[in-house]
Amino acid sequence: MDHPITFDTAEASPPRIADGRVRARFGEVVDPGFQAVPDVLLFHQADLGLTSEELNVLLNVTAHWYDPERMPFPRASSIARRMGSSERTVHRHLQSLINKGFIAKVKGQSSTGTPSYDLGPLLSKLRPFAQKRLAARSGPQASVAA
Repeated sequence: MDHPITFDTAEASPPRIADGRVRARFGEVVDPGFQAVPDVLLFHQADLGLTSEELNVLLNVTAHWYDPERMPFPRASSIARRMGSSERTVHRHLQSLINKGFIAKVKGQSSTGTPSYDLGPLLSKLRPFAQKRLAARSGPQASVAA
């Protein structure tokens, strides 16, 4: 079933992604946009204690993180609509992510009054997994290749 993508005529057309590795793999479906997701977030989901629903909410939050200097502030109603769940469910998962130390809620950052989410705690939790994977890459196999 095709789902046509429409853009508000008041908005500029999204820029086409350069013909790089991402576009070579996914083709035109990345032209409207895509996000970078660290492999360690996906590969260590269980180690991190993230449920599938929490990961889905977290990915929706990171999808709004366009600039490292500006915290994302997606609306729970938007995330709920995308996930096909209730806004209350999304609020529960956001609170769980806060309680587990993956994100921090920051009030007063957006002009709409929607809270912003600091993703610094997420990066701190992912760093040890990234370092371990990098160390494994440069371990014994790296010296054999040299």
